[in-house]
Amino acid sequence: MEIAQQQEDRNNVEQFMARVRKYTRLTELTTLVMNELVERIVIYAPDKSSGKRVQKIEVIFNYVGKIELSHEPLPKSPSYLLVAPFTQEIQSKTAKNG
Repeated sequence: MEIAQQQEDRNNVEQFMARVRKYTRLTELTTLVMNELVERIVIYAPDKSSGKRVQKIEVIFNYVGKIELSHEPLPKSPSYLLVAPFTQEIQSKTAKNG
């Protein structure tokens, strides 16, 4: 990866993290929050082949794109659900590119 691309990636992550930090105590997911953090949401057709209804949803974030999340259950706090799952992933991407 070129140095210029690495710097652009780092800047994008920093811009995204600055926006995420504004919402660490989020109690409601508003249109403003969605517009600042999310570029688009892709919802796939349901898959019932396993006997259970499974539906894939991808969230494409502004500045950083799609972030792979773990499939482990998370606490039900709204701010944790919004911020914590991808904060660690973004920080690790920054460390790899740094």
